[in-house]
Amino acid sequence: MDKDALEAKILLAKAQAHRKAYDSALETFEQVRKSLTTQDNTIDDPEYFYLYGETLESKNLFSQAIQEYDKVTGTLQKDAKERIKLIKPKEEEGIPHHIIKISHEAKDFVEKMDGEAVIIFLYHEDVEITPQDTCIHTIHVIEQVLEEKGKDIAEVETSYDSTYQRVELEFARSISQDGKVVYAGKENIRDIGEYTDFPLYNNARAFIISMPSVDVGSYIEYRLRVYSSQLINEDDFCSIYRLREIFPIFKAQFKFIVPEKRKVHFKFFNESYAPAYNLKPSLEEKDDKKIYTGEFNKIEPLIMEYNMPPTSVVNATILISSFSSWQEIYEWWHTLLNDKLAFNKEGQNIVREIVKDVHTDLEKAKRLYEFCAENIRYVAVEYGSGGYEPHTAQQVLLNRYGDCKDQAILLVAMLRLIGIKAYPVLIPTRKKHPVDEDFPYLNFNHVICTLEHQGNFIFMDPTEETVPFGKLPLSDQDRSVMVFLENSWQFLQTPQTEVNETIYRMHIVVDEEENATITRTETKTGFFTPSERQYLKYSHPHKIKEDIQNEMVRISSFSRLLNYEIQNIDDFDKEPVLTYTFVTRHFLKPAGTLRILPALTGINLDYKLINKEERNFPIDFEAIFTDRSFLTITLPKNLSIKYLPGNSRLENEWFTFNSLNKSRAQEVSFKKEFVIKKRFVEPSEYREFKSQLEKVLYLLEEQVILEKIPS
Repeated sequence: MDKDALEAKILLAKAQAHRKAYDSALETFEQVRKSLTTQDNTIDDPEYFYLYGETLESKNLFSQAIQEYDKVTGTLQKDAKERIKLIKPKEEEGIPHHIIKISHEAKDFVEKMDGEAVIIFLYHEDVEITPQDTCIHTIHVIEQVLEEKGKDIAEVETSYDSTYQRVELEFARSISQDGKVVYAGKENIRDIGEYTDFPLYNNARAFIISMPSVDVGSYIEYRLRVYSSQLINEDDFCSIYRLREIFPIFKAQFKFIVPEKRKVHFKFFNESYAPAYNLKPSLEEKDDKKIYTGEFNKIEPLIMEYNMPPTSVVNATILISSFSSWQEIYEWWHTLLNDKLAFNKEGQNIVREIVKDVHTDLEKAKRLYEFCAENIRYVAVEYGSGGYEPHTAQQVLLNRYGDCKDQAILLVAMLRLIGIKAYPVLIPTRKKHPVDEDFPYLNFNHVICTLEHQGNFIFMDPTEETVPFGKLPLSDQDRSVMVFLENSWQFLQTPQTEVNETIYRMHIVVDEEENATITRTETKTGFFTPSERQYLKYSHPHKIKEDIQNEMVRISSFSRLLNYEIQNIDDFDKEPVLTYTFVTRHFLKPAGTLRILPALTGINLDYKLINKEERNFPIDFEAIFTDRSFLTITLPKNLSIKYLPGNSRLENEWFTFNSLNKSRAQEVSFKKEFVIKKRFVEPSEYREFKSQLEKVLYLLEEQVILEKIPS
């Protein structure tokens, strides 16, 4: 590159950087740099180095940016040094007094929290709604790493919607026990898109601080703010405060601040799980503001238990809302939908092509549902996380991907185009608190849809590609939902699948050498079906084969797989079926002239359900279901039955267990059934439930004893 061309490139790079066109600026700066390294050219231009550094900084290339800033001289040198200071972590000495004070106050509390990986000394959260209908959300946290596994808290992540929000970090620092204080610099901070593969959702972002120099014993302190330039519907707000976290909290405080004329409504959930705390906040009126304050001290951690319910069922929670009616929510979101349901001519042709060879409304609806579920890639953006307004049905159809609200809008638009009454539905899945018809609150985290047919509503979740038409995944079942009709709204309850079964059939043929050929069939119905279909359809064949072999080895370590077959994997009108056949040597356990048949129950009961003396939270079986096992064994003529366990039955308020055993000539058959009758086992019921389940587990261990017939 000659001198004139080089100067032109330098001017272009500087101009691009001035315009903040950093992508193109970086490319031009790199061309200049390569020219300088391959030719005998030099640059004495402080502005060039400064703008090059600024460009590199914008692309998170911090070490390279510092190198360029270091070259800056003259009037820009001071600015360049300031940029370097912002990039590099800053160090100080001395543990701040307020941290020493609160850690001393919490000494007894910390000692009681034996085995905890982290202690949160302070969790202070302020939410202020301004007279200009904006929101300032401030979070201040002080915590300490107590064990190696607690170092994960060094990654501090805040999700936000860049359309109307921005994050401002006041400070973030780690403090070692010997008093070394290290402030996070820009090189410790990332601001990234959460769904980089899907441009429609580039507004959903994550602000991440990687705290420097964190070790066991280190304190972490940070304070940041999320500014929202617009409320939910430009006027109303919703907020949520959960009392407990997975780590113990010494002091927690939240403040909710609104202009004095604002009305605020509160709803309290799961108060019985926090009997020592009054969730109702105090009210102070000051400087034309209403300040609602909740203060909570010495909060024990939310320790997870096996098969416990979602935290929405067991964590004490405060919901805050300014909505005065559900009609307000309807009018707001319905307005966002109005112009999203139309297709252009090309889109209309696509829809009509999909249903051209079917005739009834339900057949057409099924075809369109399956098209959306199978052909529109699901982007798992929780409703509200990336905004509340859906994209147009035409956009989603063209791009072939969408989040829940986009897929629901697409399916509704398709159904309406062919004359079927269809509506979007806001739903709180099981991990959310249920709808309270007396408390208008935007507690929905998902969007599905429904169609009206002969006076009935048929619900559909097009994000679930393995759920058949007319069914819902378990997370959507038995939920109160808000249906957005064309000119009104209605609360409905989604259906719950009543028949949920896991069925195992096994036929075993034992030869005279006591080897066996075993054929096993697995079928799952109801809410089990989607996950089974997902597993069988999308797992690599080697993974399925490996899982089968693991099951075989549980029966006998001498097993060898002959073949396996998967049926009905793409037929949504039938349940998928997995069948496999294997052979095993030395199938029977020897005991002199006696032989013991392995206990092959086919009933999936986990000892973890009863591995505690007491429980803090209910056992959650998620739904009513049945495990069934059918087993037949054909014996050789040189073996006879010495002992066959008798039939047994146990029934209580939680479950029913039946075991039927029969023998005829050289064949033994077993039928076992375990039926869950209640979804929850409450902590107060746990001891009795444990005693009853232990009886079942004991009965499942009963074995058949055979005897060799002398030749």
